[in-house]
Amino acid sequence: MPPPKDPVKREEWLKNRRGKKHPLFGKPRPEKTRAKISKSHYGMHRTPESRAKQSQSVSGEKNHNYGKPRLEETRIKISSSLSGEKSIWFGKCGKDHPSFGHRPSEESRKRQSDMRIGEKCHLWKGGLSFEPYPITFNKPFKRFVRNQYGNVCINCRKTQEENGQELTCHHYDYDKNSINCVPVCVSCNGISNGSKDNGSRAFWEDWYTEILSEFY
Repeated sequence: MPPPKDPVKREEWLKNRRGKKHPLFGKPRPEKTRAKISKSHYGMHRTPESRAKQSQSVSGEKNHNYGKPRLEETRIKISSSLSGEKSIWFGKCGKDHPSFGHRPSEESRKRQSDMRIGEKCHLWKGGLSFEPYPITFNKPFKRFVRNQYGNVCINCRKTQEENGQELTCHHYDYDKNSINCVPVCVSCNGISNGSKDNGSRAFWEDWYTEILSEFY
């Protein structure tokens, strides 16, 4: 019997068929049946119109999880179940990676870019990155900072040659107008600037402050 078209009756119909109430609950399909179903669907693709219609039917307030954020305990549980060797991408790099040699279309790349521009980016700090550096943050100052710490990354001790370019002068207090700078390699600079929240940046500020206290 197909579900009713009326939204209210449909929801009631679904409630009576969820979990243990479902007629197939606890009755897994035989492997032969699953293989037969899989084979019958192989190579089938939904039309763009059908995919768009399905997407709209479960978007926004229509989604059953709308307005129901996951508990922190649940998020941690999901994360741990997909981390490390449990991840489907674990150990798959280079030619072994499913996306090796695949280049997203220009339309796809632009769409992904637009999703992370400006205020949509998780690193957005009210436009601080657009503020100019002071005139004192110049080449002589950067050269002084690098020489001050032996021309190596203060975090991982990587040299300029190993870095492949001059070490970056990183404001570890995240204030462009301060003189609190340390030389870091490309990798360490990316990690400390790629923090997802203020707490993480606070961690890196404390981290470099601790390193400097040991240095002096």
